[in-house]
Amino acid sequence: MPVEQRFLGLDRRSLVPGLVVIGIWALWSVVVPQVDDAVAYDDTVRAGDRFSLTEDLAFTPPTGWNVVEGFRTTEEPAAGPGGQVQVSDGTLSVVVVPDDFDGTPSELLDQVTDVDEATTDAFKVEGERYTVTTRAGATGVAEGFTTPRSQGTITAFVIDGTGVEFNVVGTTAQLAAHATELTQMIESLGPWDAAPTEEGAS
Repeated sequence: MPVEQRFLGLDRRSLVPGLVVIGIWALWSVVVPQVDDAVAYDDTVRAGDRFSLTEDLAFTPPTGWNVVEGFRTTEEPAAGPGGQVQVSDGTLSVVVVPDDFDGTPSELLDQVTDVDEATTDAFKVEGERYTVTTRAGATGVAEGFTTPRSQGTITAFVIDGTGVEFNVVGTTAQLAAHATELTQMIESLGPWDAAPTEEGAS
């Protein structure tokens, strides 16, 4: 039987993803709003752009959003295909994190939530957990959360041994105003060559 990997009652495999998310929240809450106001981005998402998460999976952010981190499927980074992607429209920020995972989407979301609740008093789950299905047919789970200065959602998928987390942070008004764009972006997760929606996820 495999050795149980737990620390402070938590699955050690969840600590790194969870700490990454916590660091992202701190960055979004303090640094990103100021940087977005001060910096002019020179890389924006073009209609139909697919951003690689692994050598098999990609997604399409909303057209016109700023690319903070990540590579298009048409690019060939030296480190190889895929990796973390971050995009922003100047008010909302989205970080998409791929990693190896052999459980279910609910188990992945449970692990992230366990780490967040154990390491910060600022994190609070809001509302009921719900399912999300991509246009390629993958089913994931999502839930909302709040922090002292923002709120957002975490959506988790597990596809062929790869866990993918969509971490969205903004305000209530921003999340509502961009609900359609955010839904289209998350539902675009799939193969590299998946076709965009007629709206072009814009």
